[in-house]
Amino acid sequence: MLKSRLINTFILALFVFILSVGFKDAGIFVTDYTVKIDDKVVEKFKDGEEIVLAKENKDSFQVIKGDSTYLIPKNAMIRTTRGTNEYKTIAETKVYADASYDSKVITTLKEGTIVSLEKTNKEFGYFTYAKDKAGFIDFSSLQRIEKQNITYGYAKEDKVISSNGKYLALIKNEKVSIIDYKDGKYIITDNKGNEFTVGKTLIGLYETLEDISRGATRTASDDITDIINAAHSLIGKPYVYGATGPNSFDCSGFTYSLYRNVLNITIPRSSINQANAGIKVNKFDLRPGDLVFFNTVGRNISHVGLYIGDGKMIHASSGRKMVTIDNIFSGWYSGRYVTARRIIK
Repeated sequence: MLKSRLINTFILALFVFILSVGFKDAGIFVTDYTVKIDDKVVEKFKDGEEIVLAKENKDSFQVIKGDSTYLIPKNAMIRTTRGTNEYKTIAETKVYADASYDSKVITTLKEGTIVSLEKTNKEFGYFTYAKDKAGFIDFSSLQRIEKQNITYGYAKEDKVISSNGKYLALIKNEKVSIIDYKDGKYIITDNKGNEFTVGKTLIGLYETLEDISRGATRTASDDITDIINAAHSLIGKPYVYGATGPNSFDCSGFTYSLYRNVLNITIPRSSINQANAGIKVNKFDLRPGDLVFFNTVGRNISHVGLYIGDGKMIHASSGRKMVTIDNIFSGWYSGRYVTARRIIK
């Protein structure tokens, strides 16, 4: 456990001033956390408790509660908002030549004007506005513009989740973009800004900034998310032998079309040749986006589908005469399974 400590009175006073002029970010605890000093409990934070964030360090957050400041490990909370150096006037606002109400008034800004902070001087800030113009403005006349923060975590297992007809592929150890935490669950987003709610058991938090940087470079989950969303959008399209879309498909025409049109990846046209593409995957190591192959006519490989997690595939079924979802671990397809290939590495 990361040892926490109180910071000295001078630094705390500085933070109090910073908060008074709007320099504050927000965070929320994702677990119960107890601060101890020399094995003595000095503060307790509850799962879901919102907190004022003063600073972010390499492996911890510095937070303020009451008159004290504490160091909290990275995996105990997330940052939810991140302030900017931009402010908006909340009424007609005077711009002064110096950091004093007695100095010359340069101009008066309309309500809603955006200004950019360059430096602070007690209750005044030195701001730029209207491109190359600048002057001092009282902080009490301004509202700081905050942006929603993204905290990068990682998926603990392979899983496809859904919300409002959209799908997101969680791939084990790959990045997850977290924007909030409510009622014991994370709110995460895909690369298009769609939001999903997911339980804590599926998501882990990085412990250092280096971990975050390494995790954020992986993109396979984005490609898998795109191809699974595309596959779902085609459910109900008719099965037609030899067709590769866009309005009808046979089984290998369906998978061939998905990879070519969504990811610009060309795989062989027939199911038996697709079974030689990519890398071989064990049945019990399948992840969403893999191709799964079957012997449905008594000899060789004769059918292919796109695995979407939870033992299911989307495929163009000749029996049902359309693109549909079936379970590959039970029922008719279970005993006809042959192999699987991973195209997205």
